[in-house]
Amino acid sequence: MYRAAGITPKIIQTATSPQQAGGMLVESGKGIYILPGTIVRLLGVGKGTAAVVLDDPAASINVYMAWREQEKSAAVLNFLETAREVFRVTS
Repeated sequence: MYRAAGITPKIIQTATSPQQAGGMLVESGKGIYILPGTIVRLLGVGKGTAAVVLDDPAASINVYMAWREQEKSAAVLNFLETAREVFRVTS
């Protein structure tokens, strides 16, 4: 999906599991985490974060986004709006 959109993601190596690192980025307000649906439950969504299914016919797995429930960052909110438009998500 990134390649098709012309985006090169910045990948950060970490000693914790990818799920923990992604959750920490979201909870701290420093990132947005796109992850397989089977992992979304491990983040504790509902504890100040939100998740939405991204439905793209080219995706080979269900893809979700997670963010802080009371997010105020314009960059994060703009990303979420764009992702909703691209993936035609209404919630």
